[in-house]
Amino acid sequence: MSIKKISVYLLMAFSCLIIVVSFLGVLICQSCFSSDKEMSRVLNLLSKNDYSGAVTIFKNLASKAKDPYTKTQHLYFAATCYRKQNNWAKAIPLYQTIANEKNSRFADISLYRIAKRHQEIKDYRSAITEYSKILSDHQNSIVAIEALYQLAECYYNLKQYDNSIENYRKFADKYPNTSRARLAEYRIGYIYQEAQRFQEAYSQFQKIIRKYTDTNIARISLDRIKLLRASSSITVSREDSFYIGMVLFYAKQYKESREYFSKALDKTDDLSAKSSYFIAQSYQKEGNYIIAQKEYESIIKLYPESQYRIESQYQIGQCVWNLGRTNEAIAILSKFASEYPESQFAEEAKYQIARSYLDAGQYDKSLSAYNELISKYPNGNFADKALWDMGWCYMKLKKKDKSASVFQKLISEHPDSKLAGSARFWTGMNYEDEGKIDEAISAYRSAMEYKDWYYSDRAKKRLESLIKSGKIDKESISLQYKKAEFDESLPIVSNVHKYTPIWVQTSLSYGIYDDAIDVYTAANEAGVALESAYYNLSICYKMMGDYRRSWAYAWNLVQLPNVRGKRGELPHQIYNKLYPASYSDIVFKYAKSSKVDPYLVFAVILEESRFDPNAISSSNANGLMQIMPDTGKYIAKQLAIKKFSVENLFDPETNIKLGSWYLSSLINSFNSRVKDYFSNENSDRQNLDYADIAIILAVGGYNGGPSRIRNWIEEYGINDIDEFVESIPVQETKNYIKKVMDSYETYKSLYGS
Repeated sequence: MSIKKISVYLLMAFSCLIIVVSFLGVLICQSCFSSDKEMSRVLNLLSKNDYSGAVTIFKNLASKAKDPYTKTQHLYFAATCYRKQNNWAKAIPLYQTIANEKNSRFADISLYRIAKRHQEIKDYRSAITEYSKILSDHQNSIVAIEALYQLAECYYNLKQYDNSIENYRKFADKYPNTSRARLAEYRIGYIYQEAQRFQEAYSQFQKIIRKYTDTNIARISLDRIKLLRASSSITVSREDSFYIGMVLFYAKQYKESREYFSKALDKTDDLSAKSSYFIAQSYQKEGNYIIAQKEYESIIKLYPESQYRIESQYQIGQCVWNLGRTNEAIAILSKFASEYPESQFAEEAKYQIARSYLDAGQYDKSLSAYNELISKYPNGNFADKALWDMGWCYMKLKKKDKSASVFQKLISEHPDSKLAGSARFWTGMNYEDEGKIDEAISAYRSAMEYKDWYYSDRAKKRLESLIKSGKIDKESISLQYKKAEFDESLPIVSNVHKYTPIWVQTSLSYGIYDDAIDVYTAANEAGVALESAYYNLSICYKMMGDYRRSWAYAWNLVQLPNVRGKRGELPHQIYNKLYPASYSDIVFKYAKSSKVDPYLVFAVILEESRFDPNAISSSNANGLMQIMPDTGKYIAKQLAIKKFSVENLFDPETNIKLGSWYLSSLINSFNSRVKDYFSNENSDRQNLDYADIAIILAVGGYNGGPSRIRNWIEEYGINDIDEFVESIPVQETKNYIKKVMDSYETYKSLYGS
């Protein structure tokens, strides 16, 4: 191996060390090694998978260790090196020595490795012994989660069905309503079926489909029910038929669902009403609105006392709407909302009516309808959306003061709404247009302070434009603003550390990931220690080069409550996982040659593929920057790349080379178009940031196609780029622009100079 490659491996190993140290605060203590040179040698050997060389060092260090903790740590990694070589004859005794060491912090994972090996070679009795030790001696360990589940599996493999069922039940009761608990409940039904205890199996599978109707576990349980019915004399009740129908309904198997709903029909009771309602729903989901309407009308006649009679009236309005008879539908929905104001659908009906007026450009009518909605449901599910739409109605009517007032009401009455951030920015826009510069400054600064996603950066751009135009003095306002702010004192840091045992920290430092992946995957599926599970799984997959999965776990982490600070702050290491800079050498190389900002390229890759070089979209776009085959061929021709094939798009270097060139070409094209556009305008546009406008248009073109963007420029104009973005009729492209531009600013904040 070349010196250059060895250096790269060492750099990766030390980078991993830094990641673990900076966040978890624990390091492979240098006192465990006789010298820095010895530690470097171990990391180098492990990075090259030279476990034979590494085990010699670890055993030597263990023999010299003066305290039990240091000794067991080195023995554990010596055992792990033997395991990696599949030398279990030497690995097992070392793991056993560690497990027997009182108070060893590597005992639980050592027992797990022994148990798992016994399980792999089908020595289930020995595996049961070791898993049981974990549960008795280390019941609070993160390893105990997987141990309990695998204990049930071992009993199953020995055909000790009652013991297996008992432990699956323990698991499901201890970790209820989680994906692994659902699997445990399914396994109970499967065991009953295998043991030919058919009625118990049927009851268990029925329990599952009633409890988890819209999940995959319900669908495979239904498959088992069908097998049971084919091989035994199982009696299916009306209620059973209804829930089977519901599973099929959620699986979008509407025709078959109707067969089972029909079997649930008998008398004019609530179950019949409910079954009839979902028969109508199934036709509606298929787009058979005429038949669905007739079914709903039948429910109204047959079940006058049922709640489904009320809901059917609402659904009739939806069917008529979808048939294109909008005025008739509005009348039906208005009557419904008036007669049944407490219905869960009443507020939604009012919002739908108001929104239809807005979409039709009937702004006064829309405002009246929204006011009625907010008056009736001031804290309803649609109140914030109604206020947002009202703000836009007033903007369209050029009543900017009223628009600002409505947006401020949204902010004050619904501070936790996702629309509050957007409203802060547009409040500033309205005040700016009205010439109320002080009020505009206040609103823009508020958007920046709250880190309102895409809009915080747009607010900063507006303030810069005001300074450039001379409307405000640069010295009178601070534009100090950092998109990505770090806070290493947030509770997430201590929470992750609490559920990250020392063996995980040291394993990750050495580049050994499989132990942590096994244990934290189980924790994730059991809903336990999620902060630690997501963080450590993100580290593992990032270091293994699975960037998409690493990003997914980081994303799951920041969706948990109380992970971010009040203004969106995160610890540095979490930010870096949400916005990875993978393939940085390639990105910087081709961004430079294409004359495009590398951080914009990173932002596009993040949105397009989450850094997965093998990504393929439903429209057949390929690779990191999701390039269509025909587009790839065109770019390759422009770059004089010979012997280009679609397979080349899965090569990171080729994909980034082509994608960077294409992104640059779009920016250049739209930059020229922007200059031409404003050269034909009579108003003074000297203070506009043409480059900013061109980048936004280019990003939109990358997603929706440049022709579409050009058409929208003709239709909506780009006198104000922010209003243009909000006017884009294709939601996917509108959101794509916002996501990429937000990520672009975050990348610049994280990695820029």
